[in-house]
Amino acid sequence: MQYALKSALHKCVSRSPERPVLTKVVLTVPPKPRSKKAAWTGWFMATDTYQAVKIPVTFDELDEPVAGTYAIDPSVFRDAKGVPLRLKKRGRQLSLVSPTGEHILEPAWNAVDFDKLVPERETSFEIGFNIDVLTTAIEGLGSKTVAIRFTLDGAGDPNNLRPMIVRPINEDGDDGRIALVMPMRIVR
Repeated sequence: MQYALKSALHKCVSRSPERPVLTKVVLTVPPKPRSKKAAWTGWFMATDTYQAVKIPVTFDELDEPVAGTYAIDPSVFRDAKGVPLRLKKRGRQLSLVSPTGEHILEPAWNAVDFDKLVPERETSFEIGFNIDVLTTAIEGLGSKTVAIRFTLDGAGDPNNLRPMIVRPINEDGDDGRIALVMPMRIVR
């Protein structure tokens, strides 16, 4: 199994004992493709209901996972320290814990349908930003919650060359605090 994990997937799960289904990273393993040329790809997902992250994972010929949905302790990802993981030998697979009952995770995770939530549309636009710069600006505002406004050009189209306007969300209304964060060029 291989995946490139340079993020902290374990930070995206819920820490609430009242929502145990969201305290795990979920691995979805689809049935193995019939064609030997087709890539066998599943995905890891994590959510705490405020954010959801999906990372593809590719299985190789030495992996023998069973199709289904599995809960994985998030510490497996915390201990990976951002190094791409490649498991080649049988018996060295991630310790998958099959959910008790009849796949109790599936109903909760079927609600996170990335294809429906993030469809490819012509009206979509992308703005790149440096997370460190954005985080510093948010910390400078002294707020944990912010609103980010994207600027439109004169024709009403999104303008990815103008700064993003960041304001704190507070109960007292606008108190004058504001941060501007310049977008970054997206290189593909």
